[in-house]
Amino acid sequence: MVITRITIYQKRKLELDIETLRKEMIQIGMIEGLASKRTIKISKNLDRSIAKYQSLRKLKLQFYSETGSHLL
Repeated sequence: MVITRITIYQKRKLELDIETLRKEMIQIGMIEGLASKRTIKISKNLDRSIAKYQSLRKLKLQFYSETGSHLL
């Protein structure tokens, strides 16, 4: 398995994307309702971003545990 190095910039960008989507989903949900098409679309995008973040984090933790390296 090839491990790609996740830069601090990439991690931070994903965190900011998640926060932006979360805020947007709340705002649209309050205006249009939780069942609106726009709210659901944003929610799905948010879910995908969170899953990607968790996957990258899991991969990073797995790499560190296999190599015996310490987390920064």
